[in-house]
Amino acid sequence: IKDLYKDPSFQRAVNNQNCDCSEIADSIAEASSRSGSIVTYSSVSNDGISTIRVQEAFDVQDYLYHSVFTDGQYVYDPRLSGDPIPLGDFEQLMNKLNPGNLSRRYE
Repeated sequence: IKDLYKDPSFQRAVNNQNCDCSEIADSIAEASSRSGSIVTYSSVSNDGISTIRVQEAFDVQDYLYHSVFTDGQYVYDPRLSGDPIPLGDFEQLMNKLNPGNLSRRYE
C-alpha cells in the first residue's frame, strides 16, 4: 500500500474529484492483495437521495456514500490522510459527523 500511495498516477486519482472513492478503495484493496475489506458508509435510509457527511483533508463534504479500505486495524482514506487511520478513530469521526445516520456495508 505504501508503494501505491507514492505512485503519481494514484495521487492524480486521489486529487481528481471525478474519481470515485470506491475506485480508490478498490485500488488500495488490490495493492493489499485483498487482505482486508472495503467498507461503504451511507445514510441509514439508503434511499439514493440522503447524504452523509465525510471529512476530507481540509473540509467536510456531503456524499450519498463513502467507501474506504480497511485491514481491520486501520482505514486507508488518502483524501483524508496520507497515513493509515486507526479504525476506531475513523469510526468515531464518521459517527460524530453523522449521529444516528450511518449504515455500513462490508465487501
